[in-house]
Amino acid sequence: MKDKKLQMIINMVVVINIILILALGYYLMLKSKYTVKYIKKLSEKSMQCYNYIIEIQSEDIQTKEKYHIKIFQKEKSRREDIISENITRWEVNDVQIFEDRTENERVYSEWKTEQKILYGDNNWWRYVNNEKFKYIGKEKYNNIKCVVLYYEDAEMQGTAGVWTRLSYKIWIDEERGHILKQETYKDGELSEITTYTIQTNCVTDKEIALPDLKDFTKIKGNN
Repeated sequence: MKDKKLQMIINMVVVINIILILALGYYLMLKSKYTVKYIKKLSEKSMQCYNYIIEIQSEDIQTKEKYHIKIFQKEKSRREDIISENITRWEVNDVQIFEDRTENERVYSEWKTEQKILYGDNNWWRYVNNEKFKYIGKEKYNNIKCVVLYYEDAEMQGTAGVWTRLSYKIWIDEERGHILKQETYKDGELSEITTYTIQTNCVTDKEIALPDLKDFTKIKGNN
């Protein structure tokens, strides 16, 4: 009788171990979906997007200093509204214009404009390029399904020879491959939060049209 009970216990232990092994295997199988190849492929989804509006807002947790920019891009035409600094820049048809409404500065120059893509304004490849990111999991941000990644940067020297270790937690739109939120940490403490709002294939010619250049002073460009 005792032998039968002992054998039953052994059998139960074996079954439990098998279940644990299968569960671990299933977990690793799910996690393997988020390999470097998958994450890099996700980061490249916006590489063919030439028409977009991206709004970036960030806040320093300690100083409460805020930065706010809204970018309108259509092919080679671009307008940047740096809302937090009351500045607007245009790059249209090989002309670059700068307007600082706070300093009452208005200048323009001949400037070779280049094709820009959403990948450049919303790139997060630097986090995965050296394959040192960690996959945290999936969660919703603003009701959007996101892949959450964590990346720890190399040590960075700050002021007075003080070394600061930077790390980042980022939320990536799982469907479109856009970064929607980034938390920056210094020595493990949250230091800055940045959010991204993105619209694609929506920019009109009117939104990136040049202002009247008669009110601007011409300066030397790069042509």
